[in-house]
Amino acid sequence: MGFTHNHVPYIVFEYLEGALLTDEVYRVGGLPVRRAVWIAQQIASALHAAHNAGIVHRDLKSDNVFLTTRMTRSITSRCSTSASRDSSKPRTSRRAAAW
Repeated sequence: MGFTHNHVPYIVFEYLEGALLTDEVYRVGGLPVRRAVWIAQQIASALHAAHNAGIVHRDLKSDNVFLTTRMTRSITSRCSTSASRDSSKPRTSRRAAAW
């Protein structure tokens, strides 16, 4: 997040290769239980880390879950208004929300 030399705000997101959870469900015609549980565990782990960093997502749905083949996890949102900082918690490093 920053500003250009002309004071235009911008946000930079990590480039990810993969698919939205919604698209994957439609592509394969539903997910096997084992894979669905694994994905749910990854989502819960990411939300736990976000909440510990004082971030509240506010718009969790399959269109906002991006599946990758890499073994790194990060918390992302498709639009900047979907995630907001919980003002009741202390500010922490942005790096705390990605591991």
